[in-house]
Amino acid sequence: VTSGMSSDWFYRGAFQLQLVIYALAACGALVPYTKRFKPVAIPNTFVMLNAAAVLAFYNVVRGKHGVWA
Repeated sequence: VTSGMSSDWFYRGAFQLQLVIYALAACGALVPYTKRFKPVAIPNTFVMLNAAAVLAFYNVVRGKHGVWA
């Protein structure tokens, strides 16, 4: 959010690019057939892998180690 409020063009551009990438990831999650296109599939995969890592960390913190059982 701070990058979006910055007066420097570089940080504002980086923030806008990040919003576009997250929008593409959301598009891939909400409209499954769009995952065929690499500009949608790559951000979608990146976000899903990070979400899985956060969920795994949450399970470890809770002491739930037998996830596959």
